[in-house]
Amino acid sequence: MSFDTSSRLPCYFLSHGGPTLVLDNENSEYKFLQEWGDKVLKEIQPKAIVIISAHWETKGEIRVGKFEGETPIIYDFGGFSEELYRQEYHSKGSPELAEKIVNLLKKENFKASVDTTRGLDHGVWVPLKVAIPEPKDIPIVQVSLVRHASYEYNVKVGRTLAPLRDEGVLIIGSEFKGEEREKQLIKLIDHPLLRQAHPTDEHLVPIHIAAGAAGQDSGKKIFEQLTTGMSLGSVEFCASG
Repeated sequence: MSFDTSSRLPCYFLSHGGPTLVLDNENSEYKFLQEWGDKVLKEIQPKAIVIISAHWETKGEIRVGKFEGETPIIYDFGGFSEELYRQEYHSKGSPELAEKIVNLLKKENFKASVDTTRGLDHGVWVPLKVAIPEPKDIPIVQVSLVRHASYEYNVKVGRTLAPLRDEGVLIIGSEFKGEEREKQLIKLIDHPLLRQAHPTDEHLVPIHIAAGAAGQDSGKKIFEQLTTGMSLGSVEFCASG
């Protein structure tokens, strides 16, 4: 499989609700994801998707899902209706892309390896099932977060993955521009309200990775939803060329 293309793809940070989103077709986020997925398929037309979810954290090294055929999904939640546990999502992996990601990371001195056992968690398959119900020939590869890694570390991960955008790969991490934006995201660690909004970092740092992958490209908020005690927002980082 070749990933060569002549144009740089945008990258995204997508904020999503709980697993029940996949059944809630009246939700404004559900409708947003449908419209976004239609844009991905008709306009962006990626050759593959690389996605970082808050729900896969590993210790000491980055893991990259590597599957030859269909990638299994996991039901990493509890206490919901049986209908959620009957959901299916049929997507394939790309061993070639998984190995490429590991090699890119290792060249930048990250510890990284492939994972051939862990399926896609709900932070991946729930929003993608709404947005792209049938990914068909678009491989989906999940990359883990490293538990307790710094904001600087996650921005650097994004920078390392950025070249994939020039090869037809859509990077998703489930304002300010360029280096200034990265600095501001890193400085969030000192914000007095940080731990009220995010007691732990796993639901925040995917945006650091997306911003790192964005480089100098401008960013814009493309969705916002306020619910009781929670704010959801999604950001598009547009290719500048």
